[in-house]
Amino acid sequence: MAKTNLSLGKLRRATDPANVSSDSTANSKLRADAAGVSSGNNFKISEFAVDEVSSSLSGSRFMDEGTAETYKIEFKSAGSRFLARIARHKENFFWEAATGLSVSSANNYTGSITAAAISNITTAIAGAQDSMSAAHAGDKRVSMSGAYVDDNVATGFNASATNYNKKILHLTQVEDTYNSVAITCFTPDTKLTLADGTQKEIQELAIGDELLSLRMPNAQTEDEHPVIASEVSYAEYCITELGESEIVTSKIINMFFDFSDTYYVINGDIKVTGEHPFFVKIPDGYYLPTEGQSSEEFWCWEYVRNLGVGQIMYDKDMKEVPIDTIEEIEKEIEIVNIDVDGNNTYFAEGILVHNKGSSTSPVDNSAHNSLTHAIENPGTGSDAV
Repeated sequence: MAKTNLSLGKLRRATDPANVSSDSTANSKLRADAAGVSSGNNFKISEFAVDEVSSSLSGSRFMDEGTAETYKIEFKSAGSRFLARIARHKENFFWEAATGLSVSSANNYTGSITAAAISNITTAIAGAQDSMSAAHAGDKRVSMSGAYVDDNVATGFNASATNYNKKILHLTQVEDTYNSVAITCFTPDTKLTLADGTQKEIQELAIGDELLSLRMPNAQTEDEHPVIASEVSYAEYCITELGESEIVTSKIINMFFDFSDTYYVINGDIKVTGEHPFFVKIPDGYYLPTEGQSSEEFWCWEYVRNLGVGQIMYDKDMKEVPIDTIEEIEKEIEIVNIDVDGNNTYFAEGILVHNKGSSTSPVDNSAHNSLTHAIENPGTGSDAV
């Protein structure tokens, strides 16, 4: 554990940066602020230290316009009290983003970044119909960065940690989703289950067709449990017990046709873009029990791009369908998406899926909002402050 700059004065400032402007223990509340207790337990100073700030941020490589995503600065060999007593303070972190992104003012080591809306008007014509661009015409790659630096001071408590006071860069693509309605789709040959139980390719369907749908477990009616059907709040649906479900029907109310540069193949036959939400079970112990995470079994809606081998999908009988393989393919393909009413659920290749809401994130939930997914990141540290 790095100890070069571990001093009580620096620790006092790092654990209460909003109220302490210099490295001093005078009139100190060091025990209350650093230890989190007023008397009793003793703690080693090394418990507040960290060896290294990771050279990449965890978080998505894609963001829908007009939505927010969570990104996280990762640490290696952190002391047992580092996250709870130092990393929780926003004053110990520095976030910035390129034009088109905005940064929440409340960010600590976990940052919330919002993508601005992208206009679909290419030519405004007074008194007539404007010329509009198609979805994804305005897609753009943008950058952001986060840095750990105690109270924005280069000589802070953990100044000897690797990548301390360095900008950790991250590239993401803001998706032009046409008025913030995400084009999250399947390939044209994907079979959807109709209300009578038969299947038909999505490209052969039409507005007004009825599909098999599911009223979600632990739900009685939409009034009693509105998160089941709401396009805005379904992201918050996360349960720790799988209750009763009910087969119902939903009607197609809209259809979208587009192209995508990448898609995923699940279990060798489900071809879908990364932003589509699937209902999955996260098995007990799938995620390691770290700060802010749950390692217990739970169920939720999750983006395809965040799915992994070992998680479990569900069919119309709520039978488990394990994810055995999942592969990302970088190739332009034609895609088709539908919007259904009612419970906003339907079955694609026999698997339970959800409409993608206009401004939602299926992983933004109090039960698992700290779960992060490893991604490729070309960024390296650079001077921050």
